[in-house]
Amino acid sequence: MKSMKNMTIRPIAALALLAVIGVGTPAIAGAASNSATAKTTISAYQTQLKTWHTAVTAYDTARATIQRTYNKSVRTATTALTVALKAKGSHTAALATFHAAIKLAKSTRLASMTALGAAPVRPTK
Repeated sequence: MKSMKNMTIRPIAALALLAVIGVGTPAIAGAASNSATAKTTISAYQTQLKTWHTAVTAYDTARATIQRTYNKSVRTATTALTVALKAKGSHTAALATFHAAIKLAKSTRLASMTALGAAPVRPTK
């Protein structure tokens, strides 16, 4: 019986092996084509990432400059208010000047941020 079993298993194994080779060969050929496509896609993505990184760096620099300018304006207005309050004179006028300076600084920052626009969007794979 063992010899009959071996005689049955060997042809089935040979057919299975042929089926795997027959199906696998076109898949390997297709894999080479897919590999070239994948390399092109990865290269394009890397180029997009470099472009995005440059744009984000410029955006962050511009945004930081806008914020520094705003902060400097607020410090200047605060210093002017402090000096005016220590001097003999109208505190009401000093406060009105301070509030006007802060309002101008806020509106300038808002206009600058609006002109800057939204941050660049990271590319997707």
